[in-house]
Amino acid sequence: MFKAIESRIWLLPTVAFICAFFIRSYLVVVSSVITPDGILYIKSAQLFEIGEWNKVSDLFFINLYPFFILLFHKIIPDWEIAGRMVSVIMGSLTAIPFFLMIKGMFDVRTAMVSSLFYIINPRLADYSADVLREPTFWFFSVTALWLAWEGISRVSLIWIIFSSFSTGLAIFTRIEGVSVFVLIILWIIWHFWKIKPNTKKLFLFLFVFVFTIPVLLSPFLLILKYKLGRWEFSHAMIKIPALLMNVNADALEMPPNLIQTMPLKLSIFLELAKSHKYVIFFSDILLKLVKSANIVFIFFAIIGVIRKRKLNDYKNEVLVAIWFGVFFIIAFAYITKVYYFSTRHGLLMGIPVLIWAGIGFFEIKEWIYLWFKRTRHPGFLVKNVTTILIIAILIAIMPKTLSPGGYDKIEMKKAGTYFKNMGYKGIIFTGEPGLQRIAFYADSEFSPLPVVETTEELMKFMRENKTELLIFDKNTSNSIYKNIQSKIDDSVFEQVSLPEFEKYREYKILAYRLKNKL
Repeated sequence: MFKAIESRIWLLPTVAFICAFFIRSYLVVVSSVITPDGILYIKSAQLFEIGEWNKVSDLFFINLYPFFILLFHKIIPDWEIAGRMVSVIMGSLTAIPFFLMIKGMFDVRTAMVSSLFYIINPRLADYSADVLREPTFWFFSVTALWLAWEGISRVSLIWIIFSSFSTGLAIFTRIEGVSVFVLIILWIIWHFWKIKPNTKKLFLFLFVFVFTIPVLLSPFLLILKYKLGRWEFSHAMIKIPALLMNVNADALEMPPNLIQTMPLKLSIFLELAKSHKYVIFFSDILLKLVKSANIVFIFFAIIGVIRKRKLNDYKNEVLVAIWFGVFFIIAFAYITKVYYFSTRHGLLMGIPVLIWAGIGFFEIKEWIYLWFKRTRHPGFLVKNVTTILIIAILIAIMPKTLSPGGYDKIEMKKAGTYFKNMGYKGIIFTGEPGLQRIAFYADSEFSPLPVVETTEELMKFMRENKTELLIFDKNTSNSIYKNIQSKIDDSVFEQVSLPEFEKYREYKILAYRLKNKL
């Protein structure tokens, strides 16, 4: 199977991109509801469009993703679709450097299978069809790693210069770009210290890689300086010092009123972390890794790690181990500072795991092949073990891959569209922060409702913020907002009649407006 395909090796990266593009485009078509972060990215892009750059920094950290949304919006009128298509393109393009890097490190077969696993991974596909900056980060970071590999293996500085530029773009997309910076430095040290010792080239490559980043990014930094009136050195330059300075040992001792505003799972997690801090953190990282990479690929990866090793590829496996190790250490350091770790963070470790999964695939294929021969199975099965195993993986994975995430929240999209059709477009909503997507789909603004103790405080907030509608979810598990609901005074508020919401199952939306807006 693979020999026939290898004869057209030049086509394989293009095929990988096309396959990834079609899967992710399909997910856009059947998409459910935008992520909360996606709303912030779109608002940032809209502010960039009208020249309100300073308001972007007040709303969110400046990163590259909203600029791409704005660029795509020139072609695609719908902001949400524009944002999703940025992710589709970037997530699909990532398959190309991913394939080329693995082909160079190992062989074409491993590159093909690992790239297939990247394309069909449910989490990677789902996030690559949403309004998220992760796929853009994956593209710049994996491209940086591929270019670094080419530069190191070819002993060519031009590749390192391009890698440096891509690393800088990754840093300006997500804070984890700093991990890519550290990772490439370790790759350079490993190669010129251990594999092909050469102290002169070691320091030369390190110097070029480190100092090329500010040089190549200086035009972008100068534009930001001109637009903002101050220097802006990305989210990483702000958040990393803040995390390093965070040494509060009592951070888990939160007041009860703050804990009540948190989701139940998070509050339980923090409660357990009080007495078993590092065990809980370590377990949570592993759980998010398994959820992001998928249990099937984790199994293949474990086999790939423990298999009988071949000496000719061991040195390159160390590079994958460094990749995984850097992101794992950064993940552990991060969770000990902020007490939170998402599945999206887990994917940063999940991508190198897919390389081991590709290696493990052939080990398992060899086991099955030998078992078929030993048990005298039909010749057809013996000859087509690879094809059969791939088909089995596709049957197991693809139903999940082609199912859009967040479908349980589709009623928020329906509710927002219903409000819009009822004439509530362009107004200001307020309510529990988790309901902001309703306002987004109503083409309206949303002002998160703070904790208020009295009806007078609620009235004051709504009038000061020119809020027209107050919305609640009757099914909310948040005790604070349940308490605010119970204090709604019929003499001050009138409930808006919304018969459509009576059909909803997940959300029981209630809407109120002030009887007297003065």
